[in-house]
Amino acid sequence: MTKQIEEGQRVKKESRISPGLLMKAPLQWISIGIGILYWILESALDSFVFHQGSFAERIFAPDPNELWMRLLVISALIIFSSYAQSLIDKRKRAEEEVRKLNEELERRIIDRTIQLETANNRLENEIAVRKELEERMRLDAHKIELAEIKFRGPLELAPDSIIIINTNGDILLINSQAEKMFGYNKDELIGKPVETLMPERIRETHVSHRKDYYADPLIRPMASNLDILCRRKDGSEFPSEISLSPMESEEGLLVISAIRDISDRRQTEEKIRASLKEKEVLLREVYHRVKNNMQVISSLLSLQSQYIEDKKIAEMCRETQNRIRSMALVHEKLYHSKNLVKIDFNEYIKDLANSLLRSYRETAGKVEVKVNTNNIFLGLDSAILCGLIINELVSNSIKHAFPVGRMLEEKRCQIRIEIYRIDPDIFELIVSDNGVGMSVDIDLDKTETLGLRVVRGLTEQMHGRIELQRKEGTEVRIRFKEIQK
Repeated sequence: MTKQIEEGQRVKKESRISPGLLMKAPLQWISIGIGILYWILESALDSFVFHQGSFAERIFAPDPNELWMRLLVISALIIFSSYAQSLIDKRKRAEEEVRKLNEELERRIIDRTIQLETANNRLENEIAVRKELEERMRLDAHKIELAEIKFRGPLELAPDSIIIINTNGDILLINSQAEKMFGYNKDELIGKPVETLMPERIRETHVSHRKDYYADPLIRPMASNLDILCRRKDGSEFPSEISLSPMESEEGLLVISAIRDISDRRQTEEKIRASLKEKEVLLREVYHRVKNNMQVISSLLSLQSQYIEDKKIAEMCRETQNRIRSMALVHEKLYHSKNLVKIDFNEYIKDLANSLLRSYRETAGKVEVKVNTNNIFLGLDSAILCGLIINELVSNSIKHAFPVGRMLEEKRCQIRIEIYRIDPDIFELIVSDNGVGMSVDIDLDKTETLGLRVVRGLTEQMHGRIELQRKEGTEVRIRFKEIQK
């Protein structure tokens, strides 16, 4: 399991899309290039449009006022690009801090999981040994004859405390293990009711249970899945596990009780439960922090886009922001999930679709997104990859499927998102629209469009298969297998 966890972490790191890759070219050089272009255009306008000297004179010897104006514009461009570059550098540093924090948290989770696995294996081995001894005792209990009561030898060889009672609930015989467990001498217990070995508050209830057992005597554990409290001579109490075996004798029906002190096991179980609770708290903290860190990155991108005049670059920032938001939404759903392992994908898709519609404000109220799922739950890795695919396909439909002319038609612009379970671990995702349709020149296997390349790469990570249909709009079908750790 540890190897599976480490492999999952490796795959997650490889599949991570870093928004810092969007702008590797220094903005200062870009601004200088724009400034040079502005200088040349100004010189061309002065020379060829306004006839204010030759082109070479306007480039190399402009008027002083013109020179200062050009230098002022270029300086403003350089100052703005320097400021934007500083914001990008801050964002990159924040990303690096987030990455280091996530790696540390993942390491702690792996270490804690290994510790829990070790403790669980120890407990399973103990339970297996106990069940083996229990089964052996149950198979042999009905073969005991009355003669064995008169001889203590076989009873003393038993690993557990043995107490034999009659139909009245009186103790007839105990072995030395029982004497040590309860702190009594055998002479103090022989002839006493078995309820003597129980806390006073449950003795009356036990009498009725004992009568019910004698009405239908079978070889079975007593009060399965419940703690049976026993009481020592000094008044201390301890949880026990009791197996009952009926035996016919000359004196009538007898019951052999095998008693085991499970105090140590209960302590171990409590430690395991506490560790599991700690793991749950830690996982929730991880999901919460990852979600918050991604929201910080998304906010930085939103702030950055406000200072970007280039529409193409601004669109790239918005697309990156949507991708980050889709991943953050997965961690938010897991943070609020009860089992911390799988999320309700129906709710996730609805929230993701609403977020995308808000992001593309120009289409607000013109495009309708319908979601159709049926009790689909996905794990973290599959949910993130599938969410990114939906983000890319829905964004592509919003941007390209419905030109202005199509939105004016009576037919409402609609995008459908559907996901079905084909087999226990195989799903089919369908994203379709009733728009103008994808161009026949576009090949999913060869396209260089970033969004479609992302869809193709994510599908390959899930070992999925893509089918594209161009009837009455565009329909993309992706069949994939849920990622198992």
